[in-house]
Amino acid sequence: MKCKALFKGVAILLLAALCFGGASFHALAKDAFLGDVNGDGKVNAADYFLVKLHVLGDRQMSEEAMVAADINGDGKVSSIDFFFLKNQVLGRGDLQTQFHYKNHLFLEYRDRGNCRMLEGKVGVLLVFVSDSESSWDVAAKEKAESKLRWEMSRLYGYAEAADVSLTLYYGDWDVTSSLDVEAGNVKDWETEVTAAMEYTSIHHLQTELLQNWGVDSAPVVFLLNKPGRAVAYSTTREQGAEYLVLYGFDLNPFCHELLHLYGARDYYYPASVGVSAREHLPGSIMATGDVMDDLTAYTVGWRGLLTADARQFLKETAHLTRKDLEDASQAEQYTGFGSRVYANGDLYVGELVFGVPQGVGEYRFAAGGFYQGEFAGGTFHGVGRMEWAGGAVYEGDFVNGARTGQGIYLWPNGDRYEGGFLDGKLHGYGIYTYANGEAKSGYWEYGAFRSH
Repeated sequence: MKCKALFKGVAILLLAALCFGGASFHALAKDAFLGDVNGDGKVNAADYFLVKLHVLGDRQMSEEAMVAADINGDGKVSSIDFFFLKNQVLGRGDLQTQFHYKNHLFLEYRDRGNCRMLEGKVGVLLVFVSDSESSWDVAAKEKAESKLRWEMSRLYGYAEAADVSLTLYYGDWDVTSSLDVEAGNVKDWETEVTAAMEYTSIHHLQTELLQNWGVDSAPVVFLLNKPGRAVAYSTTREQGAEYLVLYGFDLNPFCHELLHLYGARDYYYPASVGVSAREHLPGSIMATGDVMDDLTAYTVGWRGLLTADARQFLKETAHLTRKDLEDASQAEQYTGFGSRVYANGDLYVGELVFGVPQGVGEYRFAAGGFYQGEFAGGTFHGVGRMEWAGGAVYEGDFVNGARTGQGIYLWPNGDRYEGGFLDGKLHGYGIYTYANGEAKSGYWEYGAFRSH
């Protein structure tokens, strides 16, 4: 059967009734635009007089009207905005061209491609790919789907805060490839994988999904059960393909990467962009946080107007060229021995694969302390040594960032434990030696001593 993928919308739809975290902001009409103070879809003398009355102190405007009337983006409505609006009404200027940054690189994907606006019915196809290096079993798939359902629920929280109508569905498909499937070698495996699904291309697959599922957009997510760096492929062309490649070792970037398909860009490189984003778009989900910032909300179609903070960010980054972004992107995805400085000040030096710590390296925390050892998928994984700023030391096994396996832990007071660990807690058989030389041996269970 060609379309094996079936909606599992019930589980996701039930989550829509719950209230999840997300930055709240005041939703504006999606068809509103700069200068349309009264919201009638036009910029004319009526808007001009409303601003004039406000400037003279004769009438206060609503929050929505204030945003539409703040022409120069300085966070207030003054005689300067009145001047710009007057010229627009008299035919002496074009507010949309001058102040909407239509040619800004961070807005070039807005309302473009197959995934245009993140609203209405969205059908997400999860393609579980088993390749020459990895495979999916039932337990691994169930764990991944559970995590992705949670990530999808986060989108409901963001949409609810923005008063946006959004319904998510998802389907799954199992595919086997004889090739090594990675985010960085898409051209090598795209044809084989889509052919195995009986389609000629990813665009062909998305077109069929739109028709068969009756949704407004159909992003495709290829999932690999191994470490790696998530990547989104978006387009400005109507006939292009828009999809994600995610790795089962870390599915946390799902929301961030999905927003890329709907026009959002990264706000953490080059360095000047990161600095500006931290000031004007603090905590942005497109940087290193989890806040649906104003610019991202505008880009994916949840806002009709750019706020003052969003406009200031665009002004400060307007000098960037396509080459600037491409060079910075290549540096972010560097493969080989190198270093990375993170937004919080942490530093990594060691082996990188597409910009992700992979292999052997050292990670130094800005607050003090460091980890030396093996990495996989950007996290501590394998054998390593961790020293904390407070003086504690651990040497032993790590699994997905947690102390799991066998190891030795030394407390600053001189106590010592050697034995089993699970998720950072003493677990299994071990020997605990106190600083005074006394010792006890036996079995621990999640940090609690149980028996000899």
